[in-house]
Amino acid sequence: MLGEVASYLACLEPRSWPAGLAGVAAALLAGRARPGALARLALPGGLSIRFPASILRDVLRNVAHVYYYRDYEALAGFAPEPGWTVLDVGAFIGVYALRAASLVGPSGLVVAVEPLPSSYRLLELNVRANGLGNVRLVGAAVSDGWGSAELLVPGSPLNATLDPGYASAWGGAVGAVRVRTLPLDALIGPLGRVDLVKIDVEGLELRVVEGSALLRPGVVRRAVVEVHPPRVEARRVALALEGRGYEVSVLLPEEAPGQAFVYALERRPAAGPRGP
Repeated sequence: MLGEVASYLACLEPRSWPAGLAGVAAALLAGRARPGALARLALPGGLSIRFPASILRDVLRNVAHVYYYRDYEALAGFAPEPGWTVLDVGAFIGVYALRAASLVGPSGLVVAVEPLPSSYRLLELNVRANGLGNVRLVGAAVSDGWGSAELLVPGSPLNATLDPGYASAWGGAVGAVRVRTLPLDALIGPLGRVDLVKIDVEGLELRVVEGSALLRPGVVRRAVVEVHPPRVEARRVALALEGRGYEVSVLLPEEAPGQAFVYALERRPAAGPRGP
């Protein structure tokens, strides 16, 4: 069955992905996968993702999010390009990081950051299994400062968070682990110029944005921030980025009413006056 899953997505036309993904989920969750075994899912572009069947729902939701709906690339100019430097803050097991790495190519760089140890190990496995030498990994939680904190894990590891209120909104934490925290600037600073920062930190988005001095035009060319209203208001994140000089747009996906995506793009210099 796991071998069938590996080839199933590869033959799907993109328009059929939501129904197809649901079919794969139903088959595996019916108990036809060996407990504890790693499933391997083929992705577009010759990539693949490995994960335990116990988190299948999360992985398929994330795959549809990244590859079908393209929520991080809905606006023109946000799909990673060859040679770009991309910072993936909240990488989970690597679904977006793998795509970004394949798009930026060997001349580009992806820095993928994930705090939950179990997800980080899968992220590391997936980067290695796909032979991606242009990805650097950081095991930490991005917040507004240095230190350590309790990472709360609700029923879904995809929603691991430093925010107790956010964890409560997902039914409460079923586990917790102490992790190190660092500010966004600790990641941006060594990179110099960053082409794209993608932020998905499960309830801490505003703190991460407001805690960074380097998230600004001239250093970061563009950013896309996923937020989950009402815990974090897209409007507040948008205003914070707009106040730094970005052109800001907010995407409210019809298929995901509990999510919003704030896009921030470095303003282009105004054209000078034409000569006579």
